[in-house]
Amino acid sequence: MRLLPSVLAVAPALLLAAPLGAQGRHEGCEEELRDLILDTLAVVGEARLSNGDQYIRIEVSALAPWKVAGMRAFVDYGPPPEDAQGNPDVGSFPYQATFDPGPRRALYVPMADLGLSFCLETVMNVSVQVELVELDAFGNVANADTAWVDGVNSFSGTVFGRWFPWLTCCEDCGGPMTLTPHPPVFKRGRVNALEAGNGPAGKVVRFLANDGTIGCSGGRLLDQLGLQALDLLSPVTLLGSRTADPTGTAVLDFDLPLQVSPGLYGFQAFVFDGVAGISSVKSQAIVVQVD
Repeated sequence: MRLLPSVLAVAPALLLAAPLGAQGRHEGCEEELRDLILDTLAVVGEARLSNGDQYIRIEVSALAPWKVAGMRAFVDYGPPPEDAQGNPDVGSFPYQATFDPGPRRALYVPMADLGLSFCLETVMNVSVQVELVELDAFGNVANADTAWVDGVNSFSGTVFGRWFPWLTCCEDCGGPMTLTPHPPVFKRGRVNALEAGNGPAGKVVRFLANDGTIGCSGGRLLDQLGLQALDLLSPVTLLGSRTADPTGTAVLDFDLPLQVSPGLYGFQAFVFDGVAGISSVKSQAIVVQVD
């Protein structure tokens, strides 16, 4: 568990304080707005997700008479943890904070904790449980409940909880990398290859493929992808990693999984420096054939 002593909550009349160096929402990055709901599905507030170049910010606002007293957040590549009964294991959520109760509070997740770079757009899975309280006239807790930031996914058990995929915002860091498929059409049952070129020599290159929806770079979902620039949306699979040779080239040979369906797929390569992604490139839409 990563307790965050640098997470600060202040009076609602003031801006939410951020850890040193956190810039909140980066210029050009839109906030994602989601409902805050109880297990009855009643809406009791809202949440705003955004990121800058160093931190992911999860800001929660509660409707009166509720106040935000704490947050437990999961942000990672895989699904959030469940217990043996399939219920949300919030004790294992890695980012947790307790606040002086107030109508609006924020929690900050360091991008470096997750190996994220502001040069690389990445899909993360997010789950946030929020502790809500009502205070009496003397400031004592008169009522308490838990709420969740609403999402498309539920946990498999009987206890209420939600999670969802979220796409981080990034800026174009001007990476000169190229990504070439060999052959141009992939087929299951034979060796296919992705060649990443013009990368930094000696760095690890990770290769990704989408298993779900693909969008174009402008954000609109495409039925016919053609040769549009791609955004890979959740879920995304890591195909493998290779170290770039002295010329900055890394080649990954792979076979397609048996469960793959024919159609158009998107692929991505990004350079990993041991802490975060530092450059990336996405393919055009590649046809996948299944015999």
